[in-house]
Amino acid sequence: YIKSLNIKDLGLFNSLKFENVKILEMDEIIDENNEDEILEGSFVSSNVDGFLFVKVKEPSGKTHELLLINSFDNSYLILDKVLKANDKVKVFYFDALLYNAKTNKFENFKVINDLVKL
Repeated sequence: YIKSLNIKDLGLFNSLKFENVKILEMDEIIDENNEDEILEGSFVSSNVDGFLFVKVKEPSGKTHELLLINSFDNSYLILDKVLKANDKVKVFYFDALLYNAKTNKFENFKVINDLVKL
């Protein structure tokens, strides 16, 4: 059973015929059973290492590194360097298994869906 398929990314769209398949854009592919995880803490820093990573520290002292690869309304807070160290933030994210070319293997990453300055 195919719930959704983005066949355009596979380069096969013009050569294959599918019936009863809904073509969705990436931002429309949402599993109804999975909601974003929420992390509240202090913004620590952002750094570029192939992708843009954001560090957030929980009040308990635990630090999380999250990946910015999706576009969202408040991404300017990171991209335009509006956030400063120790600013309080709420981050909405999901876990994704992504290929890391540096380590040559798939790894779990926390991918930011939204970020709000508190």
